[in-house]
Amino acid sequence: MEIKYEEYFHFKSTKHWRFDFHLIEYRMLIEIAGGPWSGGRKGKLATKAWSIDRYDHAEEMGYRFQQFLPADINMGRATMWLRNLKASYGPVQTIPTIESD
Repeated sequence: MEIKYEEYFHFKSTKHWRFDFHLIEYRMLIEIAGGPWSGGRKGKLATKAWSIDRYDHAEEMGYRFQQFLPADINMGRATMWLRNLKASYGPVQTIPTIESD
């Protein structure tokens, strides 16, 4: 299963907003839960709101996002989600060319 991606994707140059992965073909941003959700960034409510604000900006820019917990990765749910994402887009469709005689 090959999916083109970037790690630590920085989608807005004026902010320090990054996502763990960017699935390029799908304009999908992936976040592995940790950081503010587990008391990171010193667990302050203001930094959690700042983190949520970046989701809104990402959607405004045409990105979708998905968040996974470490358990999702360990139990294979993230892998299954990726397979379903790829299957939902199907194979690359091309328009056949008709040769004239």
